Amino acid sequence: MTNIKQGFLMKLLKTLVATSFFLAAGLSQAAITSIPSVPFSFNADGDGAATFQVKGAVSKMFSFDLTEATLLTSWWSVRPTAVSDSTINNLSAVLTSVNNPITTFSLGSYTNLSGTKEIITPIMSFVLAAGSYTVSFHGLATSGYKGTGTLTVNAVPVPEPETYALMGLGLVALLARRRKAA
Repeated sequence: MTNIKQGFLMKLLKTLVATSFFLAAGLSQAAITSIPSVPFSFNADGDGAATFQVKGAVSKMFSFDLTEATLLTSWWSVRPTAVSDSTINNLSAVLTSVNNPITTFSLGSYTNLSGTKEIITPIMSFVLAAGSYTVSFHGLATSGYKGTGTLTVNAVPVPEPETYALMGLGLVALLARRRKAA
């Protein structure tokens, strides 16, 4: 009888642990998507840009979809729109995969920028798989700071390995033909 109770208690404990993990995962996903995202679009050349306000608490998210493996190059800048001696206490940008929220890339982070004239981040490049992504900006500026941030992105499809193999095969055929003709 004791073994039956222990077995029942172990199953109950496992069920409670599994339920708590699923609940925690669901709540953490809800926290990630609680900021409404703005769709980000690319033109025919793969270029795109979007703006956001830097004033007080900053919380802005842009979302986009990639239909194939892509080399994504991005940078962002913040230009003050009002002259003041205020400070950006912190400001950061993060690229996150919606399909796999563990996959994140930092796009730059700044803290305690006093009297900032303009922030220009270095260019960052990532090869991303097909899927949905977000770029989120979070930070805090003192009450006197007013600025406009600009996210600039270029997306270029990455050729698949089969494409490289076909190009190599074509090169070999071209060399063989030149050799035969000589």
